[in-house]
Amino acid sequence: MTLHTVLPLAAASSATSVVAATNPFNGVGPDLNWLGGGFNSVWVGALGGFLGLCLIVLAFVFVKALVGLRHARNTKKPQEAEHAIGVLIGTGLGIAGVILAPVLFVAITNAASQGA
Repeated sequence: MTLHTVLPLAAASSATSVVAATNPFNGVGPDLNWLGGGFNSVWVGALGGFLGLCLIVLAFVFVKALVGLRHARNTKKPQEAEHAIGVLIGTGLGIAGVILAPVLFVAITNAASQGA
């Protein structure tokens, strides 16, 4: 037995109202000037180098797991093949995360700075 609540259409539409409010965080952003003038150019380059290094390491692990999967399938070792597939999935997700994290960060900060 199911119990359903039925609201008239007029009552449902009058119950929902949108309240316009101002954003209390308008214009708020990270201020890293207290760390020095050249800090912005240094940390952007360091973060880019770190992400590039992560991509290189993940690509190496991905190729190594791909070769391991090929070898395990050729020698008919299902446990090793299953492990290699797990490593492939993990490194694939890691590569996607390293690529998508800065893209999402830039998209969110641009949307926030434009007031969207």
